[in-house]
Amino acid sequence: MTSIKQSIEKLTNNGNTEVESFLATVKSVDKENRLCDVQPLEGAELFDVKICAVQLKQTNGFWLIPKKNSQVVVTMIGANAGFVSMFSEVEEIYLQTSENDNGGLVKITHLMERLNTIESTVNTALNMIKTHHHPANNTPAPMLVTQPTSAGTTNRIDLENKKVKH
Repeated sequence: MTSIKQSIEKLTNNGNTEVESFLATVKSVDKENRLCDVQPLEGAELFDVKICAVQLKQTNGFWLIPKKNSQVVVTMIGANAGFVSMFSEVEEIYLQTSENDNGGLVKITHLMERLNTIESTVNTALNMIKTHHHPANNTPAPMLVTQPTSAGTTNRIDLENKKVKH
């Protein structure tokens, strides 16, 4: 008959509850396969350290691409497999959802400046059309544009996804 201690050890990975984490330097990154090679401060170089829980390309999730030569903390999942658990520098950030690919995150401040410039230009052009007079007979031009009378303004709240910050 097994003891309670043996049963608990079996449930907890055969009693191997020790987790090892250590500081390492990123030597290379394989973005496509979501892996990196690292050089621990002590010991041999480790290859194919995970930077994402699952390596399948179609998998949704969140993962960071560490910058080459940056410092990371690697946590071992057993004797031969590890994952990057902390990053000192990040090259890229991926957030993939089940929705269609929306590309990169918007730089909202630059987008707002650009949209406001375009809206101002369109509003100026519309105003010039509406107030144009022919110098020959000093009569207003026929109305070429009836709708819209303004391009309107874009509000930051219309564009910003507050769930993702950068």
